[in-house]
Amino acid sequence: MDKRSLLFVFSVTVAFFAIHSWFGTPQKKEEPLVQLPPPKPLVAHLNT
Repeated sequence: MDKRSLLFVFSVTVAFFAIHSWFGTPQKKEEPLVQLPPPKPLVAHLNT
């Protein structure tokens, strides 16, 4: 996995969480974002 695709996955992940936190309804904000599983390639890269 090259840096370009890794950066794309990271950008999509950040945008996904940002949209959820900014535009999420008040009912949804009560639910922890921890329930959403992070992408495995990104986690594998950060752990190395």
